[in-house]
Amino acid sequence: MKKSLLLSLFLIFGISVPLILAQSNAVITGRVSDGILPIAGARVIIQADTAWVTTDSQGRFRLPVDRYRSNPVPVMVGKKGWFNGSWRLEKGRRNAELILAPVPQGDNPHYRWIDPAPSSGGMMGTMMGGGSQTCGSCHENYYDWWKESSMAKTTRNQRVLDQYKDAGAARKICADCHAPAAAVQAPGQTDLLKVAQQGGVETEGVFCDFCHKIKDVKVSFKPGVQTLKFSRIERPSRRLGMMSTRPVMAYGSLADVVTPPMAAGFNPALSKSEFCSSCHLNGRELPGKKTWDYKAVYPDASPEEFQNGRIVPNQWTYREWKNWQESLAENDPNKGQQCQDCHMNWTQDMLPYDKYIVRSAGGGMMNIMIRRLRVRRDPSTIHPHKFEGATVKRLQNTAFLLLRPSLQGNRLSVMVSVTNTNAGHRLPTGVTFRNMLLLVQATDSTGKILSQTGGPKIPEWAGKGSPGKGNYAGLPGVGYARITADDHGNINVPFWEATKIVQDNRLVPRKQDVQNFVFNAAKTRNYITVKATLIYRKSFKKMADKYGWDTGDVVMEKTSKVVYK
Repeated sequence: MKKSLLLSLFLIFGISVPLILAQSNAVITGRVSDGILPIAGARVIIQADTAWVTTDSQGRFRLPVDRYRSNPVPVMVGKKGWFNGSWRLEKGRRNAELILAPVPQGDNPHYRWIDPAPSSGGMMGTMMGGGSQTCGSCHENYYDWWKESSMAKTTRNQRVLDQYKDAGAARKICADCHAPAAAVQAPGQTDLLKVAQQGGVETEGVFCDFCHKIKDVKVSFKPGVQTLKFSRIERPSRRLGMMSTRPVMAYGSLADVVTPPMAAGFNPALSKSEFCSSCHLNGRELPGKKTWDYKAVYPDASPEEFQNGRIVPNQWTYREWKNWQESLAENDPNKGQQCQDCHMNWTQDMLPYDKYIVRSAGGGMMNIMIRRLRVRRDPSTIHPHKFEGATVKRLQNTAFLLLRPSLQGNRLSVMVSVTNTNAGHRLPTGVTFRNMLLLVQATDSTGKILSQTGGPKIPEWAGKGSPGKGNYAGLPGVGYARITADDHGNINVPFWEATKIVQDNRLVPRKQDVQNFVFNAAKTRNYITVKATLIYRKSFKKMADKYGWDTGDVVMEKTSKVVYK
């Protein structure tokens, strides 16, 4: 009788029984706990989906599953400090109790780092948990990206090693960023040259296992490993079907990775700029109680940024990014953008984009064999480990150059503007010897160079001598750089000798620098060609000459205009 009445009410009010049933099956509800206490703030997600829900203060969740075709549904849960969990739940399941296992507290200083390169045993050797476990055996695509990146070369970077020999006592901190797997045993006390010569996994720069064992990063002006906390733990072997496998604990930015032998733990820090700050925010702490007048160069800086003048900046990219983010309105589309969004992103030349994070170094047949372990993902959730920085491709898509000449009698006026259009930090950024040059030139119809009568000239640090040898000092133009100095009046000194910054005219994000030049056009006929060229340099000319380096010039932008008389 009650069922008939209920059915009649459904029909009267136009509600169909199938719709009610469908709606009841459209969600899964449950609670995430450690077996006793609830776990709040856990991410609950259908594997490989791009949307998720978060548990409330009581560990409860309500997960929509109507978009998922199959039944049961692969439900994954992750939270920092816990191993990711996996369950297959029927649609419409209510009050599911999902229990997570905690990542063990503490750190093992005797941990043996896992080699990034694919091993001879390949994926099977890694899954079996033998001595051949490596990252590249299961993540060949990630390994291929990383091995071509600057991260893989930090320990053997010749420019770093050349400066290292001159750095005196300051050299002790170099390994903290450039050979962090070795320096973690003795922060601020590791010999980079010895590490570079000894071989072994510690010479592989900044590699997979190192970053994916980082638990926390403390934002500080101290370099590299001095700011990090690790979870270097080794899990006991366990059975996986007919095989025995040794789980590999790794933190990651995905809460839905559960494929053995990976014992993954979700850590959103890997997707945040703060993670990068460990090596992209450091400076020199001045001795004693000495300070420098940071307000003279950075009038808008807070006392906290330079520790009231106690810190002279060296690698300051993170802080430049943070200043930019703090300046943005809440509705600005760039608000919240992280370093990884630009430097670990897909680019058009990488098409077709990869959809898998597991790929065997053993080739196609092995990938067919492990197809049940491979999860097809949205490429937006996969982060190519190319760590692309000041490459030619990226530099040539970072700035915009505008040129406007006008001729009035014998006076040629030229307005040039340079805009930092696509970098989320100053341009150029990085260590103190990175610089940019804007060259402006006017020639008559015979190719003769017109003399400059007004406007800025390129400073001496761009090199004195023949322009054919990369020396541009005194030519019409502008030099963009952060200029260090010591107490004796020397400029462009290395960071370990710097006691202050005396100038910083590098371009902040989305800002335009406008410069005006004047040329003598008295003896010209027919027409005048005006050219503007923006060049990026890895180092100052004098420094490059000292060490025998190429300045690494990259033409970022160039433009020209013709003016008729």
